[in-house]
Amino acid sequence: MLRHREAVESEPRYDAATLQKVAALAARLQSRHEETLTAQEMESIGAEVGLEPAFIRQALWQLTREKRPASLRPQNLRAIARAWWGAGWAIPFIGLLLLDALGLHELLPAIGFFLGWALYIGGGILLGSWSAGPPETVDDQPVSRATLVDALFTLQHDLEGQKVHRASLSMKVAGSWGTWGTLSTPTTAQRAFLSVDFVGASEMKRGAPELAVEYPFGPFQAWVEEIVRGCGGEMQSATGDGIMSIFPDDTSAVRAARQLQERLGQFNAAHNRLPNPFQIRCGVSAGEIAFKAGTLWDRLNNPVIDRAVALQKRAAPGDIVVGSEVAGAALLELGNLSPLPERIAGEPAFSWRAGAP
Repeated sequence: MLRHREAVESEPRYDAATLQKVAALAARLQSRHEETLTAQEMESIGAEVGLEPAFIRQALWQLTREKRPASLRPQNLRAIARAWWGAGWAIPFIGLLLLDALGLHELLPAIGFFLGWALYIGGGILLGSWSAGPPETVDDQPVSRATLVDALFTLQHDLEGQKVHRASLSMKVAGSWGTWGTLSTPTTAQRAFLSVDFVGASEMKRGAPELAVEYPFGPFQAWVEEIVRGCGGEMQSATGDGIMSIFPDDTSAVRAARQLQERLGQFNAAHNRLPNPFQIRCGVSAGEIAFKAGTLWDRLNNPVIDRAVALQKRAAPGDIVVGSEVAGAALLELGNLSPLPERIAGEPAFSWRAGAP
């Protein structure tokens, strides 16, 4: 219980707005040309995306903390401090015993006793200061931009971990994947959706022999479903030129989208006999969905699903476009994102292209 309370006090807590702001800050840092930035410059950039200076100090403090040896990290120092305060009171008495063993108890009894207490109290105070949380101010020495981005990725990873934990709890409440639960009343759960569109499918089919058309499209859907399942998702629907899939968390959906884009060339080489190669565009969204017991996936109707389609329609062939609610997971999974110049459905969106630096 004590350890959990300390974690709450010293670590940022997940909420969707904070995660979006951290993702936006990391994206801005990636687009800057300076090789190094100071803490003050970081706080200024953070303010532009709505992050408080205290949050930036937390990220920088976490960066310096991670560079320490494991034995000197705050959580370990806190444990040492607790042990020190719990057992260190014996030091003055041990000192008296040592003086007695050395035959010096008649010369230095009082001095030894008070030196022991001074060591006990001073050591406890020192350990307490070392294990404290982030300071009110941080050193304004320049830090490399790449290092700062890595620190933000670490912070996003921590926040994403809290988010995935919440999603896993909601999955337990929701029940099995097959019918989305056995509850008699509607419930909600956090899910991510991947919309995949076959670019130029109609043109590919036009003028080609029927057998040549049928051969690659069947294996293509099976190939997509295999990757989706391998990333922990399920294909929700496959109609016309598009496929919609559902995932338990954002990272799994983004990972599936990346694997589809990066492995598409292999599929074309092995299975496509048409003159033009398969090209796809992907959109990923996430949010809460409501459902009742027995609701099947292909019967779900939710704005989160509509948003995945809208994001996909704004993607260029070979691209993945994600909503701001997925940007944190996407930065961790993809490594870089480019903000789109225009909002989609009133929200920021970000793009990634396979093979881009």
